[in-house]
Amino acid sequence: KTIIVENADSIYKINGEQFAVLDSTNMPILEFTKKMKNIIKYFDHNTVAIGEDNFNVDLTIGIATAEPSQIFFNTEMTLRKALDTSQSFLSFESADDVQKRHQENREMTVKIKNAIKSDNIIIFAQPIYSNTQGEESKYECLVRMRDGEKVISPFFFLDIAKKARLYSTITKIVIEKSFHHFKDSKSEFSINFTIDDVLNDEIVTFLKRKIKDYNIGHQVVIELVESEGIKNFEHVNKFIKEIKALGCQVAIDDFGTGYSNFEYLMKLNVDYIKIDGSLIKNIDIDESSQVVVELIVSFAKRMHIKTIAEFVHTQSVYDKVKSYDIDYSQGYHLCEPKELGES
Repeated sequence: KTIIVENADSIYKINGEQFAVLDSTNMPILEFTKKMKNIIKYFDHNTVAIGEDNFNVDLTIGIATAEPSQIFFNTEMTLRKALDTSQSFLSFESADDVQKRHQENREMTVKIKNAIKSDNIIIFAQPIYSNTQGEESKYECLVRMRDGEKVISPFFFLDIAKKARLYSTITKIVIEKSFHHFKDSKSEFSINFTIDDVLNDEIVTFLKRKIKDYNIGHQVVIELVESEGIKNFEHVNKFIKEIKALGCQVAIDDFGTGYSNFEYLMKLNVDYIKIDGSLIKNIDIDESSQVVVELIVSFAKRMHIKTIAEFVHTQSVYDKVKSYDIDYSQGYHLCEPKELGES
């Protein structure tokens, strides 16, 4: 209120952590945008005092203009997009764009529900090759969705599945189908687990039950998706200990970008580091990538952690990866993902 008191804007509390500012004075959009950015700037440079404690507040703001009947909807959609894309501030899309995206999301939600019902959530696997032996030694399981003749990448449906509360169901399907496929083989295989999965008691209980039912723990690697950040070390460590007690191994996926740091690797008892593809794809020509990868590999060896290079897409990249004494390689140059059951 102190920051935006001029022009007597109306301030509303929407829920526990959301507030709305409504301008009814026909202020120019650029001026209103400047005021909203000033709020972010204020909290970036000031703490909030409650009693004797001081707190840092991170704000995400979405703004929109529209007819009265659409203003809340447009603003809410803009805020969601800002949160989804990790932006502190985002201005509105046109009403047509917002409604189009909303309609596309609804259509995809229907497709996801139909795919679950008709057993069209399918699993692909991509081989991971030993750099010393030059042969397949393990696999990564990857979810896909079949829509008629098309096979849809998770990039296009997983986020929508989360919003539609269908994500847990898909995770369970991935676990069940992967375990069933590999139960009669000796191959090691990995499945991706987000931090949300680790914190979901229902999914963790399902995973542990299936490991026991199939007696397959010695073949399973759980890949923690590192890009989401690992903050709740106590909970994650508890999960890792329970999974390892069942014979499983643990990998950190996408290491080297985003929230990456070596500190949490020293706190987590992991078996593999998967070096992010953004560092590997140009390692044959990019000196900066070479320095970072060399540092990661050196650290991993001291910690007795195996390394896997992702996105090995050319022979020159593959040769460079092997020269850095990375243990395993994965990528389209070696083999593209194939649906389980295909030769």
